[in-house]
Amino acid sequence: MAQLLIIGKALERSTDLLVQVATNQGLSVKSAETFEEGARIHAQGDAEVTFLLLPVQDATASDVMKKLKRQDPRSIVIISGKDSTVSHGPSALELGAYLYLKDTADKEELLAALGLAMEARRTDAQLRYLRGRDAAGSDWQSIIGQSKGMRLAFAMVRKICRRTMLGGSPTVLITGETGTGKGLFAKALHYNGVRRSRAFVELNCAAVPPQLLEAELFGHEQGAFTDARATRIGLLETAHLGTLFLDEIGALPIELQAKLHLVVEEKSVRRLGSSRARPVDVQLVAATSKDLESMVEEGKFAADLYHRLNVVRIHLPPLRDRGEDKVMLAESFLESLCLEYGLPPKRLSDEARKAINDYYWPGNVRELKNRIERVILLVDDEVIQREHLGLHTKSGRVLVSMGQKGDVDVDIPRGGVPLATLERAAIMKALDLSDGNVSKAARLLDISRHTLLYRMKKHNISKSRIVEP
Repeated sequence: MAQLLIIGKALERSTDLLVQVATNQGLSVKSAETFEEGARIHAQGDAEVTFLLLPVQDATASDVMKKLKRQDPRSIVIISGKDSTVSHGPSALELGAYLYLKDTADKEELLAALGLAMEARRTDAQLRYLRGRDAAGSDWQSIIGQSKGMRLAFAMVRKICRRTMLGGSPTVLITGETGTGKGLFAKALHYNGVRRSRAFVELNCAAVPPQLLEAELFGHEQGAFTDARATRIGLLETAHLGTLFLDEIGALPIELQAKLHLVVEEKSVRRLGSSRARPVDVQLVAATSKDLESMVEEGKFAADLYHRLNVVRIHLPPLRDRGEDKVMLAESFLESLCLEYGLPPKRLSDEARKAINDYYWPGNVRELKNRIERVILLVDDEVIQREHLGLHTKSGRVLVSMGQKGDVDVDIPRGGVPLATLERAAIMKALDLSDGNVSKAARLLDISRHTLLYRMKKHNISKSRIVEP
């Protein structure tokens, strides 16, 4: 049975009401009037939620919170009352409290607080399960790797979560190639943030037909269009007080981009067929594998929405640029998938490790995981060899020829080549042919000068190659 721990002693009737409400919700209750006794009970690890009723006779709220968080960093603590270190909600939250109640005399408020706290505890357990499933019980740092780009991305996520715990939810744009883990980072932002006990709603804009996206996002009233036989709320309303994750937002039709921008700015949504605007408080996290800045230049993406999304930008590097992360992730997937399928443990040979490290992984982390899953299902050997992986490393040359009708024929090596590498090579060749003149090189590539400069920056092409101002 889930347990509620009460530390401190408020007015007797308030404490009695708290015990009554908790018991009615199926919680067992343990109480301690002193800090030392409460810390001892908490250390046993049975408390799902802790109520700290201030003042406590032998410690301040700050002392209590430091002790409880040392014992269990995931402790869900609700603070009520005041002392020298807590005078209002923000000061309680700064100490790490999950919620702050002015008093415990309101039954409905107690019910709501307990419900939120229990849901947060369950959500935390679910998230830890998901983390463990994806990385065989490893911690976050092991999941995302040790490469510089991923450490930077994860540090940004942690900083955002830490600095928004007292309120405020910036829009976040996550960029990176398909399969780099943008969805995982969106969940990390949500489940480690202030909205973690609320809904996390996900929509892949590229997976829904354009004609259905508007109703999916904004909802509709009965009779709004031919098939609208009943009123239906959209995903924006579903995500109220939580997070809406829009994956591949570059696929969102431009006519809907203006409507989405209006929702973000005005914090209200109007269903199709309705004249009433309903308030929505949503943290918007968007992800894309496309170059939105170029799309803005070409008129394919609304500039105002782009700038609104680009408040905080997190870029996830492709797996081929993550060095030793490739082998580390492969071993992690190997262990977790063997456990998932109930198979004996397997390990990688040195040759297999080298093949994984040398391969360019066009499908990124997703391709790596799928490759490992196929191997453990089809290979009986305990040691995974290079040939089991079926990886063809980069070799040969890329040949490009122009047909008579203006079509381009590209002959790439059997092992493939990253598209980013092709783009970088094309830019370098255009600059060579134009003797470093950016405007001429841009004309050769049929793009604007500004776009070429942006892509040069993206591919770390030195400006020393430019001969014009």
